[in-house]
Amino acid sequence: MTRLLVLLVALPAFAQQEPSAPPAPPTDIQPQPMPPPPAEAEQPTFAGRCFGYPSSTYLYVPVRPFIVTGVDGLPAATTGPGPSAASSGAGVGGGDAKALLILAVVAVAALPFVIYAFDSDAPAVVQQRFACPSFAFAGGVGVETSGSPPALLSASGRFDFGYSYFGADFQFDAGVVDAFAAHAMVRLKPRAHVEPSVALGYRHMALGSAARDGVEVGIPHRYVFWRSDLRTLALELRPTLMLGARGLDAGLEAALLVPLLEFLQFRIGTRVSSFGSAILWGGNAGLALTL
Repeated sequence: MTRLLVLLVALPAFAQQEPSAPPAPPTDIQPQPMPPPPAEAEQPTFAGRCFGYPSSTYLYVPVRPFIVTGVDGLPAATTGPGPSAASSGAGVGGGDAKALLILAVVAVAALPFVIYAFDSDAPAVVQQRFACPSFAFAGGVGVETSGSPPALLSASGRFDFGYSYFGADFQFDAGVVDAFAAHAMVRLKPRAHVEPSVALGYRHMALGSAARDGVEVGIPHRYVFWRSDLRTLALELRPTLMLGARGLDAGLEAALLVPLLEFLQFRIGTRVSSFGSAILWGGNAGLALTL
């Protein structure tokens, strides 16, 4: 009985005791270090950004007769001073052929702007290269005829410069038709499948004793069928109209551009052009080097 009374008296005291504290964590666990911040990507230099991937370029190889003898509608190259070919009224195909050529030039010049309005943006590497300076030299040889045999040899070269929305070119021809031309260009931002620009400048052409000078406007552009970075398989078109004191002349080039290397292309194409009332056409081929 005595033990029971002692137990009943001690029970409230045990109930009021606080529970013991939890055991302390082990002291041998070390805090984990914070991971280092990610390194910032190295920004490319101007040379690496603009010249690491050389841009492609179109090759302009207009064909001109190298020897002109016995060809209907064209003055002989060996003739001395005499009447101008533009005032003689003679020509291959006459006015109807020249009118059709002018209509074709206008239609070809308008089409790229229609496609441009609906096309998607070009890849980033193409847009990046567009904002960088580019330099190119193109040269080639070809053959041309006015409809009467034989086919005639021709040669041409061209320098191009482009930077963002602006550019310039200088072109020269060697042969019986000695010609040179210079243009200032406004380049539109390239799209995924079309790359147009507008050229305005001056052209001089001389064939025997005849000469033609004038202001020339052109729409050089290309349609891109395949891309790999800056390498492109494309169709290049260059419609031009030249207005001078002796009248209106037209030219239309079409060429397939085949990439060989990042900085080198092969070009094969054709050209139709007028000199007064004479109509010339032919084929040409060459290479273009771009930096």
